[in-house]
Amino acid sequence: MVALGLLLMVGWLNGCLGQDQVTITEAEAVEIARAEIDFEPTEVSTKFGRAGFGAQPVWAVLFMVLSTDPDDPDGFEHRTVVEIDATSGEVNLVRSD
Repeated sequence: MVALGLLLMVGWLNGCLGQDQVTITEAEAVEIARAEIDFEPTEVSTKFGRAGFGAQPVWAVLFMVLSTDPDDPDGFEHRTVVEIDATSGEVNLVRSD
């Protein structure tokens, strides 16, 4: 019973303490993220979500250049994901492959 109570309290605090004030628009997130890449993308995709203990609102911005190699038609020449804090506009993560 105590464990259930603690679990519920942590879940409640997580919801109460988490910043859910979204101040960065999707377009602003793309502009912030674009400064983190060194190639011209042919495709850009965005997704809004929440990350971390406080369920911090974030924008994930995916930049891609599809492969032109006929042996790898489903591949990428460039692909980078940039995670932007939707409250502050800070860059949380940049991952390329």
